[in-house]
Amino acid sequence: MILLDFYSKKIYRNKFNLILLVVLGVVMGVLLYFNTLSNTLALFVESELGAMNEQLATTTNQEQIASIEQQIENNELFLAYYESGQYSEAYKTRIEKLHRVRDITVRTTNNDSELRQWDESIAELEVLAEHNLQYDSVHSPTKGFQFMTYSTANSLIPYLLIPSLILIMASLFTDSYKRNLNIDLTYPLKLTELRMSKFTTALFYSVISYLLYMLISFGLSSLISGVGSLDYPFVAYAKDGISMHVYDTLTILQGSIILHFLLLVLLVLLVLLLSDYIRNRLYLFFVMLLLVFSQVLVIPLVPPLYGISHLFPFLYLDAKSIISYESAFLLGNLNLNFTTGIIVVVGWIVVLAAMILIKDLKKQKDM
Repeated sequence: MILLDFYSKKIYRNKFNLILLVVLGVVMGVLLYFNTLSNTLALFVESELGAMNEQLATTTNQEQIASIEQQIENNELFLAYYESGQYSEAYKTRIEKLHRVRDITVRTTNNDSELRQWDESIAELEVLAEHNLQYDSVHSPTKGFQFMTYSTANSLIPYLLIPSLILIMASLFTDSYKRNLNIDLTYPLKLTELRMSKFTTALFYSVISYLLYMLISFGLSSLISGVGSLDYPFVAYAKDGISMHVYDTLTILQGSIILHFLLLVLLVLLVLLLSDYIRNRLYLFFVMLLLVFSQVLVIPLVPPLYGISHLFPFLYLDAKSIISYESAFLLGNLNLNFTTGIIVVVGWIVVLAAMILIKDLKKQKDM
């Protein structure tokens, strides 16, 4: 317990760690600000309305005039319903319009990707109409649950919080090396106890930082734009990696948290193991970045690795794409899913934990 307090104070008293978290908070606020500028269906419909009015003024063909007038009426009806809070009725008018556009696409180009796009838009609006939810694009969300799930958990945490935590872990695990000597060995305690204390401290700090970041993002976005809903739809792929499926935000959020918690355990173990060989904080930090983000960024660019991509644990940092089978579709590997992710990450955790334990017991016996 004394060791836990000692290592915890090392982290909390380091002003650099506090600065890192403040910077992360600022980035979150900036992202939320830009999302609020671009995320509104009503503005998009208004811009459509303006373009159609301009087109109507220059059109002489009676058939085209009738079609444009019908679209203008549809958009005006949508805006009237939406601005009065009758979201379900507003979406019904939009769905009606999208069905007509889809029918035109079938008769003209019959392009599969375009049809898929219309089908996804219609499916999303149907769920929104069913629950009478205000629109909040999952690509630039602003409301509490949606922002926490799609921006924080699946953008800010993998690419900003995780590197920050790696740097903090690297500092904690390499701090005991002075002139290439491990001063931890001078303590009258077993090496396994010392390592367990460091592991527990790093994991506790990482989990708390993760939860705080999630809660702050939820609180900030809820305060500015509203709480949102866990029923908000996310349209992606089904288990076959081809057909369409509508997920709710709760499913994406729960799966993301589970995968990320397991990956935090794996990260702590990996940094702990490598700190025995790389005793410089910055060297260890950059090696860890290379190991983690080479999997996230490089594997999707190397087709020969697609077939075994599900075996790389840090590919599961993009939890939303894993749960929704987007990664499975892009890489052509249906094994790249939530269930496999749990098995693979837990497997790596067991392997690394065993390696560390065996190594420490052997070193302890030699002392």
